[in-house]
Parts: sequence; C-alpha cells; structure tokens
Amino acid sequence: MEPIDLSNKLIFEIDEKTLKEAAHRCNKDFECLKIENHSCFAEVNRTINYKVYFVNCKNSICNYNLNFGGSNICNCPVRQEVYNKYKK
Repeated sequence: MEPIDLSNKLIFEIDEKTLKEAAHRCNKDFECLKIENHSCFAEVNRTINYKVYFVNCKNSICNYNLNFGGSNICNCPVRQEVYNKYKK
C-alpha cells in the first residue's frame, strides 16, 4: 500500500493508524476530510457506547455505510474518530 498524503488538505487531525485502517475500504479518497468537502460528513444522531454510530447519511455510496432497519450506521473509523475528538 502506498503512503497516504493528505498534507495541507485536512481540517481535522486524524491518527495515522486510523487512516491506514480505513484506506482499504475508502472509495472516496478521504473526500470527507478535505477542507472543501467537509460538509459531506454524515451527521451523527446518536451512538451506542461510542461503538455504533447512527447517522443521517448524505452519501449512500460509501463503503462504510450500513442500512439497518431503516437506520444508517457509519462504520468508518475516520468518521468515528472525528466525532469522538471534535463532536462534529
């Protein structure tokens, strides 16, 4: 796997381990983290013990989005880290 270069493009500081973990399934090249696209984040409605994240999903074509019983669950480790650190 090639290194992920997102220098000078991000508005959030994300742990390198988290980025590497997410890279294999991210089909959007971390679009949600780039300054001009940060509004694409799915809004977190609630969490269950910060393990399950229910979201209002704006982008249903995300490999980390799971539709479950009419709810959307975000399994993206990057999105979860942003929510946990910045409450955004």
